[in-house]
Amino acid sequence: MKTTIRATLFFVAAAMSVPASPQIRNAPPPVMANPNAQSEPPHGTPHHEQYTALEFTVATGDDDLRSASTAWVSLVFPDGTKKRCSLHDDGEQSWDNGSKHPGHQCILSSPMNWGQLRKTRMFLGFDGRLPQTYQDTGDNWNVNEVRVVAIDTADKHFPCLLDAKGGPYLVRLTLSRTSYELTETVNRC
Repeated sequence: MKTTIRATLFFVAAAMSVPASPQIRNAPPPVMANPNAQSEPPHGTPHHEQYTALEFTVATGDDDLRSASTAWVSLVFPDGTKKRCSLHDDGEQSWDNGSKHPGHQCILSSPMNWGQLRKTRMFLGFDGRLPQTYQDTGDNWNVNEVRVVAIDTADKHFPCLLDAKGGPYLVRLTLSRTSYELTETVNRC
């Protein structure tokens, strides 16, 4: 009986000396972020900011975009309205293999907030035209990266909206594949 009492007293004393663990109030962060989740504005972005333009930077891979081809990004906004933003017009200088082309701005029809921009679908488009002598094959274009920056000139704020990269390329556009949805790729912003 003495052994049982001693064991009980030892157990009670040990239990009283262990500090209680704090309650977990928040779920632990995920191991990997969901690439399709809508993100909040970049750190420090006030919700009142209004973006008036988008700026596109495009990197060409190991197959160029010829001078006779046109390239663009089609935007489909959350309210269903659309806008086409030109990246390369017929007659412009070719975009050589391994080249980067920054600064193609697209002025939005009306200012948008960050949430609206994050819900906007973006499609890279291309017509693949070549001069008459090559018309049977058409142009092919390897796109390695498309980076989109939102522009709020009033507050001088220019956060990354989309950064789509691939290896060896993000997409190969051809006469049979003339469009690619950028917003379906992993966003590296």
